Amino acid sequence: MRHRLTLLLAGLTLLALPVTAAAQEPSPSPMDWGASCRVPSSPVPQATADCGPAAPTVPVAIIDVSGEAYRIELTTPAALDGARALLAGTSAAAIPNGVVVYDDPGVNAPWSWHIDPATLEWAEMTTEVCDGRPTQLQDGVFTYERFCPWSAQLMAIDGDPDAPAPLPVGELTPLPLSASGGTSAEDRTFAQRVTLEGGAYVLRIDTGDNLDITVSTCPADIRLLFLDGTPAPGPSDAGATVQPSDQVELAWPELHAGSYLLYLSLDCAWSATFEPAGSSAS
Repeated sequence: MRHRLTLLLAGLTLLALPVTAAAQEPSPSPMDWGASCRVPSSPVPQATADCGPAAPTVPVAIIDVSGEAYRIELTTPAALDGARALLAGTSAAAIPNGVVVYDDPGVNAPWSWHIDPATLEWAEMTTEVCDGRPTQLQDGVFTYERFCPWSAQLMAIDGDPDAPAPLPVGELTPLPLSASGGTSAEDRTFAQRVTLEGGAYVLRIDTGDNLDITVSTCPADIRLLFLDGTPAPGPSDAGATVQPSDQVELAWPELHAGSYLLYLSLDCAWSATFEPAGSSAS
């Protein structure tokens, strides 16, 4: 009887082994969120409905510093309201000032650090000792406890609950996309996510009178960005100053299919159209 019980237990153990191994097999998961998602069990990599960055649980500010983008969570009402005022053109407090948390990327991956969102303040002026670039934090050149880049520009707020609902992943933006503004300080800035099928695209802008009659030019910031805040390959003069009562045309000759952020900020009256190149004559 003892031998039969031993054999029975051994058989049950052998039967359980494949189940245990299967339970420990890693489940399919996407690669880094900026790349195409892959299904490991498939012999051929396949895109899935879960491709792309996950929606943030709190709003996230995308900030550009001399062509280097980083992200800060907006966890306090003051931080979110300050960011919204910046995008609306109603605030001059454009410097994000906060405590650096080293060796912890948080929401700011792939950088190795992030800004403690509880300490974030939007300032018009700060001490020079906390000025710098994101790469200086990454390389250890910058070691001050706070980071306040003077040349920072808020490009967008990702996950703002009051922003228009984004298109579902994979749904193309209806084009042409038209926008206008610059008749007041509140509507000089425009930012929208666009999902494109790839190819050549052009942005045409007609400018009008300057908001400030004492200024002869029209300071402008015009960008097409990937969702992580890095610039899409295209015109090198996107941030150049334009003239009032003028026509501007910027072309992106080769864009890959995917989602982008179109960002416009002009200090004069303007109307703009974004569409595939060759769709209409300027």
